[in-house]
Amino acid sequence: MILSYFLTGSLLDSDNDFELTIRKSGEDTDNPKCTLRLEDLTSPEKLCWESLPADFMDCLFGLSGFIDEKRIRFYGKNPTSSTVDPIIDRQLQDFIYGSMPEHL
Repeated sequence: MILSYFLTGSLLDSDNDFELTIRKSGEDTDNPKCTLRLEDLTSPEKLCWESLPADFMDCLFGLSGFIDEKRIRFYGKNPTSSTVDPIIDRQLQDFIYGSMPEHL
């Protein structure tokens, strides 16, 4: 299953847009894996990050390190795929809210 999201946010304190693609595999096993790919849609840097296959929360942990290093913040998400996994959607929402500066 492939899920995708349009993410609004900022890069180096400037408005920026991103696409997050989530590939789920092994859903019929006891240990499903995900691969996350974040692509910068707006800035001239065209940053890109991809995780190794892992549990979704482990992938988000890896993404957290990347966005901290690059000074990326997310403000919102919109699913762009026809399928939405409600558990992943909620975990992603919590991740985005956790990445917001406290003064917002």
